[in-house]
Amino acid sequence: MCGLNKSDIALIRLELGVDRAELTRRRYAHWRRMLTSGWSLDAVAHVYGVKPNSVKLGLWNAERISLVEAKKKSLLQQQALWKGTPRKKFSW
Repeated sequence: MCGLNKSDIALIRLELGVDRAELTRRRYAHWRRMLTSGWSLDAVAHVYGVKPNSVKLGLWNAERISLVEAKKKSLLQQQALWKGTPRKKFSW
């Protein structure tokens, strides 16, 4: 956790002129990017200081994103990266 409590975040949000709904939307978008880039659910939850179930339910309720879809997308991205790299031959 980054060490900011809710009141600090609220003050910063008000100073920047960002409403709560926009902040939540940005958080969910960031969670989605993290999950589709290969982060585990537990790692995302740990970074944000929430329970893994909160991440999962928040994304599902807000954007109808399932973890199965996120894992598939992450796997496809990793496979695309591996296709472009030359394979090394190992000598035993």
